Amino acid sequence: MYLPKLAEVGNKAKKSIIEFMGLDKRAAIADNALSACTNLSSRNFPLISPRLPRTASYTLTSGKALFAASKLAWVDSLTFTSPAGDITFGAHTITSATSKFSGISVGDTLVITGCTVNTDNNATVVVTTASAATITCSATTFTITSGDPAGKETAAITFTGFSFKYDNVTKGAVTAMAKSMVELSGRIVIFPDNVSYDTVGGTFASFGTGTYPTAGSVPDIDYACVLDNRIWAVEGDDVYCTALGDFDDWTTFSSPSEATDAYQVDTGTNGNFTGIVSYKGAVLAFKRDRVFKVFGTIPSDFQLIEISRLGCLDSKSICEVNDILFWLSPQGVVAYTGGSPEVISECLNESYTTGKGGGDGRWYYASLYNGTAYALYTYDTWKKIFLKEDTLQVTEFAFLDGYLYALASDNKIYKLGYGSETISSSLTTKEFSEYISNKKGHSELFCRVDLETGATMAVYVRTDNGSFTKVKDYNATDLTSFKIALKLKNADHFQIRLDMSGDYKVHQLQRMFYVGEDD
Repeated sequence: MYLPKLAEVGNKAKKSIIEFMGLDKRAAIADNALSACTNLSSRNFPLISPRLPRTASYTLTSGKALFAASKLAWVDSLTFTSPAGDITFGAHTITSATSKFSGISVGDTLVITGCTVNTDNNATVVVTTASAATITCSATTFTITSGDPAGKETAAITFTGFSFKYDNVTKGAVTAMAKSMVELSGRIVIFPDNVSYDTVGGTFASFGTGTYPTAGSVPDIDYACVLDNRIWAVEGDDVYCTALGDFDDWTTFSSPSEATDAYQVDTGTNGNFTGIVSYKGAVLAFKRDRVFKVFGTIPSDFQLIEISRLGCLDSKSICEVNDILFWLSPQGVVAYTGGSPEVISECLNESYTTGKGGGDGRWYYASLYNGTAYALYTYDTWKKIFLKEDTLQVTEFAFLDGYLYALASDNKIYKLGYGSETISSSLTTKEFSEYISNKKGHSELFCRVDLETGATMAVYVRTDNGSFTKVKDYNATDLTSFKIALKLKNADHFQIRLDMSGDYKVHQLQRMFYVGEDD
């Protein structure tokens, strides 16, 4: 009698991910790590969620700097277009095409309203040269160039230059360069322009005369910070600080030295300083290949001691978050708490040439450039993991009233964690091989997700470095589970990708597989 041959049935097994870790772009990673992701957040850790929305609070023309004091401040270029009837100078007002500019005199104050680009809706300049055909104003350039003199009042009027704005109101003119801004006793001090804005009195003024170190002069400052009622700054190989309590006194050097004096030292080391910061009651000054710490409490005792060779590439990457100081070094993102600085970005598996950093109390945001492309990452100081948001290129971050703001390369100031933006996000798992050389197959994928109203999810799978193929579209309005038949036989490895839109939480991914005998 012939008996039927029984089909070979391998051992069945299953593995689950119920605690999702961060991004890890290295070759060998943990099962619960992500090999790629976009627009994810660890806010619901250990679950996976999309990042919070962001809103463009302001649109600039050519933003150069962002700063937060009691209000938001920034540097932007000025471009005005003013219609007829909106120009006054002294007692004169242009109201019709018959008006002429012959009444304009040098020294007249020109007030422009009807601004269509800047939201403060006004600018005031002083006429330096005037004729029936042209008007030129101080600080930057104001021109009227088309038509005959009798009709120039109806032509397009352009005011160009760069301004410092505080609470979205222009306070004064500055250069187009990147800025280092600090606040001391209610006064925002802007370098390298050597100007200040008094947030209490409302005055904007320049300071410093002559060439340093002559009395009353100011060094050519690159980067600055504030500690113990002094402004500290670096330029080239030099470190400076002001006299005690005086933002504009950089040249008071008594003999013998007094506790209230200014301070200057040349470190005598190679390379220029790349940043400076106050942290835990001390000043740290950075070069590309080293970090110095200032010891001492008065100028006669100040000493700069080298504490690390993990230097800083970009001053704008330096930021304190949750009592941890972060910066971008040639070796990667560094975290420092007062002991030995430590590189924490090995999981990103890239080298970076520049980067900007900001923080909101829990997350360190890092907009990093690898020489080819920008990526915005978040580092969770509670859970010690990185996730990627998107490719937003940030010029500078500022934190104000519980929100992190980002000035981006698209000339918008974004308010992070605010608004009603619908987020498109994705995650890609590691390449699952189960570390088994036998014949194996994967038969089922189990997903447990919580999709909010309107949210969607698409599941993709690929085997052995092939193309991703969609296997399931899903939407629901509650926490639920679903299964997907995979039917992946004899694959060495496979990956899962989830593409989501809207708000959701991914609770669990479970894969079912079986193992057969080798041939």
